Amino acid sequence: MEEHNHGDPPRLHPAANASAAKGWADWADWQGVLRNRFILAGLGLLVVLLLVAIVLFAVGGEDDSDTAGVAARPTSDGGVTTPVLGPGLPGQLRTTTTMRNGPGSTYAILGTIPRDSVVTVVGRNQDDTWLQVLYPPGTQLRGWVRASLIDVNGDV
Repeated sequence: MEEHNHGDPPRLHPAANASAAKGWADWADWQGVLRNRFILAGLGLLVVLLLVAIVLFAVGGEDDSDTAGVAARPTSDGGVTTPVLGPGLPGQLRTTTTMRNGPGSTYAILGTIPRDSVVTVVGRNQDDTWLQVLYPPGTQLRGWVRASLIDVNGDV
């Protein structure tokens, strides 16, 4: 074989030239398709949607129907909660706040809840200073928020 430039097809025996030329023509067609920004954007969007579907399936795939409607109420031993049936109460945050893993500022931060967000209040600590909430809406993710930062509709 002779030397050739990387952009040119290699020079082959004349009998093989026809199939090699067709192969290079097919590759050139694909290069043109892959250079089209609309096709690339569509492929990128398809990949993102596929990844979102996989994440939603992995995270939301668990069925918590056996724990739906379970509220937490404090016990007399100083803050340990036990589940009690109840739908929970709607509450709206007065300000952006952190949701914690337990009823106190020393517990790990689970995330931030934006101002005016609606949460479901499902429990409280012994001295009514912290409320256990479900957030984001429609999930069974539980965390604790200072009671003074939530307007609750109903008797906690």
